[in-house]
Amino acid sequence: MIVLAVAAGGGTLLSACGTSGPGGASKPSFPADSYMAKIQQRGKLNASGKTELPGIGYLNPQSGKNEGFGVDLAEDLSMRIFGEPGKLEWKSADPRTRVPMLQEGVADLNIDTMFILPERKEQIDFPEPYWGSPTLIFVKKEDESIKTAADLNGKVIATTKGSSTEISVKDGKPNYPKPSDLLLFDNNTQATEAVRAGRAVATTFDEAIGLSIMKTAPYFKFVGEPLEYNYYGIGVAKGHPEFIAFLNTWLTDIKKSGKWKELYKKNLPGDPPEPPLPPYDKAYT
Repeated sequence: MIVLAVAAGGGTLLSACGTSGPGGASKPSFPADSYMAKIQQRGKLNASGKTELPGIGYLNPQSGKNEGFGVDLAEDLSMRIFGEPGKLEWKSADPRTRVPMLQEGVADLNIDTMFILPERKEQIDFPEPYWGSPTLIFVKKEDESIKTAADLNGKVIATTKGSSTEISVKDGKPNYPKPSDLLLFDNNTQATEAVRAGRAVATTFDEAIGLSIMKTAPYFKFVGEPLEYNYYGIGVAKGHPEFIAFLNTWLTDIKKSGKWKELYKKNLPGDPPEPPLPPYDKAYT
């Protein structure tokens, strides 16, 4: 049972007291005017994220089902809201569409490889970080000419529209290259194809995205030192503080209970890292 509390200043922290659901399972109940109650009344949780990255968010062409770390996290969250499985609808989103989908109410939240950045916090809200990753330079495996970010100065690089790399390069952020041209694409697959085809000499990716891509495209590699480290956040439209509080309680629970590591290990290679916990002092939050 999750208990409702009222924070100083009158803010709702969280609520869910159980009622009997299918098969006697406990169905959480929420204040009638809360965003969680709205989701329950609708009958499904609308979550958005990747559909092209194996292990993270991927539409499996054989099964026709979405799978990956982000999808499984959303399914676990859906269970916390409905008390039963089968209430998740996963919607495809890319860096160009994920924020508008939240702002327009198409998705309740975005579980994606979206860094928490000051520019994004002006547009949407985030609960506490759910994951994190360094940003690294991504080149063809046979390319020995690029070893550092400085080697990309004056050259063409590729990235996705609305990505942290686009923001950082255009803002002239330290550690980032100063390319002669920045080719912008709708998704990561298009950006990596531009590098493979020679239209760009490199792209930059979160390590998590790059590792996912290299599972099916082993002709790429990372080079150089990390450009920066950032936390991944779950995006939510502004104006739902009770939903943010609910997400924070859920995130704390899955990180401390081992569920986060269980879902990571199910979907991604290698030993699961430690999930981010306070103090969040490695990057901006």
